[in-house]
Amino acid sequence: MNRVDIESEVSDLAIIDQILAGKHQHFELLIRRYNQRLFRIIRIYVRDETDVEDLMQETYLSCFEHLRGFNRKASFATWITRIGINKALMHLRERKKVSAFFQPVSDYIHLNNPFMETSINPEEKMISLETKLQLERLIDALPVKYREVFMLWHFNQMKSMDIASCLDITEENVRTRLHRARLLLKNRLVPAIHQNALFEFGNERCDGITYRVMQIIRQLNMPAI
Repeated sequence: MNRVDIESEVSDLAIIDQILAGKHQHFELLIRRYNQRLFRIIRIYVRDETDVEDLMQETYLSCFEHLRGFNRKASFATWITRIGINKALMHLRERKKVSAFFQPVSDYIHLNNPFMETSINPEEKMISLETKLQLERLIDALPVKYREVFMLWHFNQMKSMDIASCLDITEENVRTRLHRARLLLKNRLVPAIHQNALFEFGNERCDGITYRVMQIIRQLNMPAI
């Protein structure tokens, strides 16, 4: 297909059925549908965004390879979230990057975030950009057990039951950690959080990861097993 409509009403399960029937090109629908979610999930644990994209690619390929093993008891969103979290944690263990959670925020501030509307003036852009960077820094500075719950709830709109399943904790723990995260941020976050502008993964980056994963699938003629 030349263009994938990710706003389609086609369900994840219907797309999966098509992929398992041999229409591997439909996997692109799932990639584009979940790129933003997966980026934000892995970004909870891994701050180097090149590593994040590599882990996204690994997650998609693992998902495709084991797609027939998806038992459908949980949603596909929960399943791919678990895979992404596991890939990120394995990466941290293998690279011994746990200490990276406590690096100074200056180590990972990036000033190349083209998220602003062109209709506002340069001064407003600078203020909004600084607000965005400040929010991302504050969220990054949360202890990981609070950051992961906060981001899964607020930025990925996951329910407490699904978060509990992904993190292997109780729903009560989810609520407790979410409450604690909010308290830690309460006096430092501006009231209006434009959540779609934070930890973005769209446009060319979305196209790039989609293209790379689909190229590997085509080149290797990987079966969904």
